[in-house]
Amino acid sequence: MRKLIFISFMTIAIVAGCGKDGGNGDSNNRAGLPSMTSADSGVIKGRWEIPVGSEPTLGRPGLSAVENEQTVSGIVAAAVTFTLSNSNFSTPTASGVASYGTLDVATLSDNNLRVCGADGKTKCTNALLRIYTNGTTGSGLWSPIEEAGLPITSSDNTIGLNANHALVLKTVAIGDKPSITLSNFTSSTKYSIPISVNFINAAAGDYSTTLVVEYVLQ
Repeated sequence: MRKLIFISFMTIAIVAGCGKDGGNGDSNNRAGLPSMTSADSGVIKGRWEIPVGSEPTLGRPGLSAVENEQTVSGIVAAAVTFTLSNSNFSTPTASGVASYGTLDVATLSDNNLRVCGADGKTKCTNALLRIYTNGTTGSGLWSPIEEAGLPITSSDNTIGLNANHALVLKTVAIGDKPSITLSNFTSSTKYSIPISVNFINAAAGDYSTTLVVEYVLQ
């Protein structure tokens, strides 16, 4: 069984209420978010949606017309930039636990952190990066014929279906920070998100899902 991953990017800015914290400090938080309601979801400042599918011929993932990256301009943000690159993301042989490389947050900056609270004007408590899948009946790289999904993981942590089962990649406490930048999440020039799919005992057929990477304030 041979697989081809196609990638296209769409950017969305959504205004929502800000509620419970997603975690404290600059440590990693691998437990998913609580049940997502309008009070819990936080303010989504940037989103990348990456459709992942399979085809009978091999090829290299490609971006849409935006080339390597695209800027997200948040509705509630004075100036927010959140870009994702797939230059280190490639199609492996679809067997065993296959690594697809990484999706890399290339830039992140946000100078408007007062978008939380009931009035949407309170300074938020935490900034976080999270990833999940959507658009399918079940979790993982989904086969509608088999009605089963192949597990998708990042650093051995399972990526769940929909925002209420999102994998929180990292949470940063805002505190007295006047703005959030990529340097708050990593000392490197990029924040890399490794992606693997478990093809062990997978039935022949086509599998697909959509990966969603979000930058969120709470």
